[in-house]
Amino acid sequence: MVQGSGEGRGSKQRGFAVKTIRGFRTVSTIASITLAQFTPLDLKVQEVCTVERAKLTGCSPYLSSDIKLHKRTPPTKLAHPATRQGIQFSSAYVQNDIDRLCPPDSTKIFTDGSKLENGDVGAAFVIYKPNDAPIIQKLKLHNSCTVFQAELLAIERAVRWVQDSSIENVAIFSDSLSALQELENKNTTNSLATKTHDHLRSHSGNVKFVWVKAHVGLEGNEAADEAAKSAATSHQSLDFAKFPISHVKRLSREANRLCSEERYTSSTTGVRTRTWLPSLDSVTKLYAIVKQSLHLTQVLTGHGYHRQYLHRFKIVATDKCNCDPNTVQDIDHLLKVCPRYARQRETHIALCNHLDVSPFDIPEMTTRELAIKSFVEYCKYIVNSLKEYNGT
Repeated sequence: MVQGSGEGRGSKQRGFAVKTIRGFRTVSTIASITLAQFTPLDLKVQEVCTVERAKLTGCSPYLSSDIKLHKRTPPTKLAHPATRQGIQFSSAYVQNDIDRLCPPDSTKIFTDGSKLENGDVGAAFVIYKPNDAPIIQKLKLHNSCTVFQAELLAIERAVRWVQDSSIENVAIFSDSLSALQELENKNTTNSLATKTHDHLRSHSGNVKFVWVKAHVGLEGNEAADEAAKSAATSHQSLDFAKFPISHVKRLSREANRLCSEERYTSSTTGVRTRTWLPSLDSVTKLYAIVKQSLHLTQVLTGHGYHRQYLHRFKIVATDKCNCDPNTVQDIDHLLKVCPRYARQRETHIALCNHLDVSPFDIPEMTTRELAIKSFVEYCKYIVNSLKEYNGT
């Protein structure tokens, strides 16, 4: 792990961050990197290292060692290019489409995967043989698995069941377009998809694939969805326990964000920026609405054309405002008190009062787009006029 102070760790990133936010060169490392929404370089290195180590070892630092990485099928295990063949699939939106695509004597299998809010993952397929009661097969996956894995597993196990049962005419229905598109690719290396292709090559019968629109009342699809959710919450043994690399990437990013948040909130520098934007979340919400700009950066960092800053570097003779020889011309004075900007201030405050938000609380203003855009325009007006106002 790279050690050192927050300023030292990000010193090489600082130049890029300052250019990104269009800030003054004196803006602190922590403030510039945070406003630029960069991941600190040492944390990014750790993140990449964690992901690559997981790929090499097949283990996740966030899971027990018995849960292994869901690896791609190696080229040596793939079928010869001449024998590879992806699936083709049709689409069905209503029951009439299903009836049209499938003859009455065919077996219909509906597959589905589900990942619940608490992280539980399940998959299922429901078999409808002509004149027989439905057969429901439920599959439990490890919580690190994705719904994409669940969808592919349901199809793979359904095709395996077809192969073992030696049924000739089968239609497999799935509401996962991404899973079907993966199976459509004859050169896929996804191990669940390649297993499905292997099953299909070994089966002499006709297997048709159909994409169905989800949650439109199709009986088979609704039954598969219910069975997949039931499998997710069940206490049965795991049918599939391989984590995707996206699991490690996501948790590593989350760990980095927590570390970045701690650095930002506990840093002895960037205090002015933290006054306006107390958390990384508030920074994200702000720049989801407005763009980086010289004017806004000057307000957020306190490094700008106002006299308090210029006097600090002996560019002007005094730090006092033209409106009052006893008042320091800082950002707060210009925004909230200076009579030169009274008209623009009153306009902004009136809008915020109408929208029921504080006129100088950025996290609160970001809940109302008109309010934060009004604030940015107000900042722009002040900064654009400061050189003339200060005679510099």
